[in-house]
Amino acid sequence: MSDNKRISRRKMLASAALIGAGSAVGGAGTYAALSDSGTAELVLEGGSIVLKISPETASFGPPESYDGEDGNEGQPVEHEATWTISNAGTLNASSLFLTDVDYSVSNKNGATREQILQGAKITRFEYAGSDMSETTPDDLSALGDAGSMELESADPELPAFEEETRELTIAIEFDYSNIEGNGGFSVTATPSFSIEQ
Repeated sequence: MSDNKRISRRKMLASAALIGAGSAVGGAGTYAALSDSGTAELVLEGGSIVLKISPETASFGPPESYDGEDGNEGQPVEHEATWTISNAGTLNASSLFLTDVDYSVSNKNGATREQILQGAKITRFEYAGSDMSETTPDDLSALGDAGSMELESADPELPAFEEETRELTIAIEFDYSNIEGNGGFSVTATPSFSIEQ
């Protein structure tokens, strides 16, 4: 073999090194095309939601105008109780739930507590001006046992810093047909609420 046709060992090693370097560059380009990295910004907001309920306990009372002078004597009397709810915290609240209602009944005059609560038929259940009567239990006894119930309105958010208030009004009429005794009782309710941001 002539010297022209003979490939030296040095040239062969140099060629292999060039091919290896080209493969490494191509591989790095492929890796760069198939992988990426980035960062995400996480914002943690500190604050509080503080419910204020006024009054904490309310008695169901008849309207002051019910005196019989308007021909309403002997008609069913609607008794109602109203609570004002506000958020004294620093974060707006998105949902309010009625989680429980505790009742005290006094001067039962022969009737049992359960008879009175079952006989207290709910006629109106309004939160923030929205009528929820159709989705509410029939009487105070069932309302107390209903568990958590979301209070719905056209504007469910309860802003922070007591900027706005919401009212919950529950109205009832007593069905005396299953209530023993001679009346003269009173019902007081203490609702419990929970709230979500």
